Amino acid sequence: MNTKDDLRNNIQLIKDVNNRVPFLWECFDNIIRYKNRSFIDTDIDESVNAVFQNFISIVKLVPLMAVVIDIPQVVRGQKNTKGEPVFSTKSRISYNRSRMNLIEFGRFNRKGEPLFYASLPTETTNVDYVLSCALECCKELTAEIRNYKFQDITVGGWLVKDPFPVINLCFDDEHLKENPALRTEVHNYLDIIAECFSPEASKFIKSFLYYFSELSGTLAESDFHYFAPTALFCAIRYYYENVVEEPKFGLIYPGAMSDKKGLNIVMTCEAVDRFLKLDKIVMYRYCPVYGGRTDCIAEPCSDIVHPDKMGNFVITNYKHPAP
Repeated sequence: MNTKDDLRNNIQLIKDVNNRVPFLWECFDNIIRYKNRSFIDTDIDESVNAVFQNFISIVKLVPLMAVVIDIPQVVRGQKNTKGEPVFSTKSRISYNRSRMNLIEFGRFNRKGEPLFYASLPTETTNVDYVLSCALECCKELTAEIRNYKFQDITVGGWLVKDPFPVINLCFDDEHLKENPALRTEVHNYLDIIAECFSPEASKFIKSFLYYFSELSGTLAESDFHYFAPTALFCAIRYYYENVVEEPKFGLIYPGAMSDKKGLNIVMTCEAVDRFLKLDKIVMYRYCPVYGGRTDCIAEPCSDIVHPDKMGNFVITNYKHPAP
């Protein structure tokens, strides 16, 4: 849906959705049926495809909420290791197209599929979006048992060159307290859904969106937490790009590793190349503080540096950790 008036005037879509609520619930139930499936199942590919096909049936009917990313920058973190204590190229801190064989199933990506995960600033100052991106790229920071003295993370600040549309999958009430503008957009969207569709259809749309917002924003307890959101994102990209020819270049969702306080974005490689530009790089050192799952101390351990035209950069004044 492009505007509220577009939806109001789409009498055929409204009629189709109102008449097909039982079918939509059947598709939803068909997806949930696979929640106990595992990547080790011999027929997992068939299961994931079945989930994808049911998402396609829903996305064709349900007008999802699109928002425009029109902010100065997003941030993305990349964990450093002993073998690679510093990075020097844009490609190393961006999406991974050089070692795709190492990419496992992620929250929204298939095995071997490079996507770009980053964090967005929230309106309030209660959430540090740099910390949010660090938590997402390094799960060890929030592990119950922390077997590390420190962890270095390279953070890239990426300028948003031009606004671009994405699908919103953030309907979490607690998170939206940190984002009043997004909360207003969400409420306006739900109001227009309630205005245009029958109570039964509106209930389905809200239930569907809240379920997958919650799924994407909670810690993974099963493989379903990975392949279901991935299948949904694949369905969204396929439908909006190939069927209606109004591509959506990513998806925003509440961050699981930040207890839904952070707002994350996942983007395609093509969207990154088109809409983002690496602007600055800095390294942070995170040290655990025991007593809370997300408690840690962070401090810069390098200068802020900038890439050259080729995307190469040199980290300066890197503070080597104490032995």
